[in-house]
Amino acid sequence: MEYRADDRSVDAEQFIEFVNQIWPGNYELEETREALAKTVNITAYDGETLVGCIRLLTDGYFFGTITELLVLPEYQGRGVGSRLLKLAKEHIRRPCCISAPSRDWRAFTRRTDAKGACSPL
Repeated sequence: MEYRADDRSVDAEQFIEFVNQIWPGNYELEETREALAKTVNITAYDGETLVGCIRLLTDGYFFGTITELLVLPEYQGRGVGSRLLKLAKEHIRRPCCISAPSRDWRAFTRRTDAKGACSPL
């Protein structure tokens, strides 16, 4: 597994293919490209396959919000989300908040150290 902090190379087409496996929808390529450019993207790859991503909105010093933490279903339970969260915490270096926790956030925090990494809103 390869993890990339502040991954500026994440491809919008690849991201749409990835996110559709988790949140199926009709995503526009240009809007996706613009969204990815506005966030810090920390990614996990298995070979060439994007398997996990955490996206951060941050001013780089005082403020950091995790907008999404996404891991392909077949990679869940393998520590990918925990590693992405740890890398996000290292990148922000200050307390952060969870702006849009998933339905499974409580279960995730019980089985990982996520609760210590971020303060939920």
